[in-house]
Amino acid sequence: MNGIEINSSKAIYKQLIDIFTENIETGAWPVKSKILSEKEICEKYGVSRITARKTIDELAKDGLVEKVQGKGTFIKDRKRYEQKLNNVYRFRDNLSKQGVETIVEMKGFAIIQADDKLSEVFKIEPGSDLFKIERLFVSHDKPYARETSYIPRILCQDLSEEQVKSDGLYKSLNSYKIFPDKAIEQLRIAHMSEALSKEMKRKNGDAYIGLDRTTFDNTVVVEYTTSSVCGDMFEYTVELNK
Repeated sequence: MNGIEINSSKAIYKQLIDIFTENIETGAWPVKSKILSEKEICEKYGVSRITARKTIDELAKDGLVEKVQGKGTFIKDRKRYEQKLNNVYRFRDNLSKQGVETIVEMKGFAIIQADDKLSEVFKIEPGSDLFKIERLFVSHDKPYARETSYIPRILCQDLSEEQVKSDGLYKSLNSYKIFPDKAIEQLRIAHMSEALSKEMKRKNGDAYIGLDRTTFDNTVVVEYTTSSVCGDMFEYTVELNK
């Protein structure tokens, strides 16, 4: 039935969204091209008008299509959000300035012992306690970044999962008189594993921006973060001066 499985546990409109999204992201449906009308969706896929309308509404909410009064629904030129690398930044704050709200999902909060690599980063003894904080950043029900942050426990002994959930990581660090003022970042292009693509709601093998950041308060390393950032949402800008 044109890719729709009636007996699937997945709602029909969600199956349609998957089909339409794949056509959009692969370029099978080019930017600015007109998609099927509600009536045509009903006829092609054998679904109700309510299902067709909900499908289009959800695609519009995700920023994949836009409705033009009296003309139809068209594939939207997907906006990429600019991330400047001139200053220490937080994704959530910069997106908020561009009118995009973010939900942060906590994926892990634990105390671990520093291995050789992390002890070298922080200039501490191997086996020293570190907070390991894993978070997923989501906008419009679609993740755009996954971060794993490591912080020496000695800097903020009482840091808790609840505090980070409530206040965010940097505001929580501020309460311990930690004020990040410099960062060194390394960027690379990589391809998503099956597990990462599932969590990020992308396709297995999709490209992403891998980002390793070492953050300082004055000369002290206070955080080391590894991030997986979806390249279909961001473009990075660096200002170079003579």
